Amino acid sequence: MTTLHTPLRRLSGHATVPSSKPHMQRALILGLLTDGETVIFRPSWSAETIRLLSALRLFGLNVMEETAERLVMRGVGRRLRAPEIPLTCSGSAFMFRTVTALACLADGYTIIEGNKAMKNRPVLQFLSFVNDLGAEFENVSDPGALRIRLRGAKSFGGRTTVDASQSSQFLSSLLMVAPLADRPVEIGLLHTHPVGESYIELTLDLMAKRNVAVRRDGFRYRIPQQAYEPVQMMIPSDLTALSYLSSCALVAREAEITVDNYILSEMNSENIFLNIARQLGLSLEYSTDKKELIISRAWPSEFDIDIDGRNIPTVITLLAGSAPFVEGSVTVKGAGHINNHKCQRLSVVIDQLRRMGCVIEPIFTPEGAVDGFATYGRQTPPGARELESFMDHRVFAGLYIASLGARAPTHIRGAEYLDDGYPNFLETVERLAFPRERCRCNAESLVKDDLAIEY
Repeated sequence: MTTLHTPLRRLSGHATVPSSKPHMQRALILGLLTDGETVIFRPSWSAETIRLLSALRLFGLNVMEETAERLVMRGVGRRLRAPEIPLTCSGSAFMFRTVTALACLADGYTIIEGNKAMKNRPVLQFLSFVNDLGAEFENVSDPGALRIRLRGAKSFGGRTTVDASQSSQFLSSLLMVAPLADRPVEIGLLHTHPVGESYIELTLDLMAKRNVAVRRDGFRYRIPQQAYEPVQMMIPSDLTALSYLSSCALVAREAEITVDNYILSEMNSENIFLNIARQLGLSLEYSTDKKELIISRAWPSEFDIDIDGRNIPTVITLLAGSAPFVEGSVTVKGAGHINNHKCQRLSVVIDQLRRMGCVIEPIFTPEGAVDGFATYGRQTPPGARELESFMDHRVFAGLYIASLGARAPTHIRGAEYLDDGYPNFLETVERLAFPRERCRCNAESLVKDDLAIEY
């Protein structure tokens, strides 16, 4: 349980954010699929990337050096072996979808498991590509877990269709394994407007840097047989972690945060978020020479802000947590797809923010599904409630950020799940809230005059 005594008045000082989790995930997968040595600088270590690395080792990845600053690994190319033990993905649908695609290349049977919550997510209904391309799977789930048993293809390749209207992860996973298929692979999209297009472009960009080309014709991808070349790569900074700190700055009355060693990712979603942050009332100044980003409070550039949430799925809950503290009205649409994440993410965060006392209204599609939210004016919600994050680190972060502006202490469950994305987030905010004082820290609590965090 995390308890906040608020409101927070000022954030100032220096901070760092983790390296990019989506870059790291793809770098690990492509490292396995490369017949040679891959060197990763500034690796991104979180609960999810550590779990993924463990699974890739079972497919045959050889880790030669593993430190906080560098990872050296040797992949196996097409020679994946079927893991001898079940691959446990916990609540990571990205990992489940990815290892499913990898298992199609392995000679033998692979058992892949997700937790109970994943049974309610769009996973099994989108695995038709497995059979289309020559592999086979059966659903062997039980009431407590999602589980499949997959037999790798004797001859993997051909044509398939992927539904990317709820998640782009199946498409990214299949794109990465397709060059090593036994036959050319052609992938068509069932819907012409996939969500998370920035993450599809990231996948294609990292493949291209390993000298693998994908021919794209509208919404159809053609991937001939190719081999990945060994590379050395630097992982840029994590956009989502940056949005955590930026959202905190929006809630605080005053803020001047210097994010040290920030390396731009060049992802389109990064540009989208930085522009949104400026609209909402932040000044963002980046120094290419110093590799630092200075975040400070400013007046919003607009007072009636409309945001398209289709290509920024990882920051929606953080926008929900900070939007009630922006001078003006904020409307977010096109975000319903995040309800297919670790929980009904969009619906949950709106409901819990309303329990806190925030004025935030859900926006519905014509079919009645929650698609976004709207907030109005700078608010001071009463707080003084117990809130539930439902084991979702991004829901927790959104609620935590809003709690910084509440008038009374707010109690939030689920701080331990921050390890999935930004492990040191709470400690970072504590330092920024009290930059000139030495924090009294122990395993039980971090305490200050007007803010206390209890674990």
